[in-house]
This record gives sequence, C-alpha cells and structure tokens, in this order.
Amino acid sequence: MRTRMLTDYRIPEKHADLFRRLAQSSFRSKFRLTQTDRAYLEAKGPEIIKSHAADFINSRIAPAVPRNDGKQTPLRGHPVFKAQHATAACCRGCIAKWHGIEKGRLLSLAEQQYLVDVIMAWLDMQTKKGYMLTLISCTVLLMRLALTVPSAFISQL
Repeated sequence: MRTRMLTDYRIPEKHADLFRRLAQSSFRSKFRLTQTDRAYLEAKGPEIIKSHAADFINSRIAPAVPRNDGKQTPLRGHPVFKAQHATAACCRGCIAKWHGIEKGRLLSLAEQQYLVDVIMAWLDMQTKKGYMLTLISCTVLLMRLALTVPSAFISQL
C-alpha cells in the first residue's frame, strides 16, 4: 500500500545548503520519524501539521527572550519537535548559529514562515524517505522469500 506523501514540497535552492550542512552534523542527522510519527502526519494532513509548526514557532521560539530558551523544545512527543531539532529550529541559539537569525529580538513573520518552511521540508523528506525504505524492505523480503521457497511450490501457485 502506497503511503500518501505529506506534500509535494520541493526543497528550494535557498534551503539546499542548509540541508547539506545539517546532514554533516552527527546530532542533527540522527533524528528520524518513526512509524507512529508518520501515521500521525498521515492522519492530520499537511495543513494541520503546518499550523502546529507555526504555533510552536510563534509561541516557543519567536519571542525576543523565549521562556526556557535552549530547553523549550522537547525531543519527542510530536513530529514537529523532531523536525525542529533536526533543522536547528529548536531554540534561539541554534537558530542564530545555523540560520543566521540573531537572538534578542522578536522574530518577524517572514522569519517565522521561513522556519516553518524548513520544518515542513524536513518532514516531507522524512516521509518520502520512509516510504522508499518501506519499498526497499518489502522488495528485499520478497527476494529472500523467493530464494527460500521451493520452486515446486512456486510452480503450483
């Protein structure tokens, strides 16, 4: 069964360098969506997930001095939280380091939208990657099964 993709989002060229740099970070590159995360994304759909991301950025990240800065984004509990850590959109320190948006001032709406776009791009890539890994796993399983099932049995099918 084919999994519906979160979006048909293509990574804009302006994000390509960021994703290359994030892939080189052992901490950032370890984040992956679980099957539960993918099921949640599938059930909610891209518009609701995008609104969750926007709400999290607006309430936890956008203020000039966020409450508990550096610790305000949980490591699990929502796929957007994982995406925030994977894309370095989890706290103002990481945003300053990775995205070049300085700390100590309210994030503009354009900056908030940029972070949401980066988060959605990561979620989309992870969703597609999970689908491809599932296809590869199924193909390998079928190949192994074909190698272990006696040919006489197969001919009777």
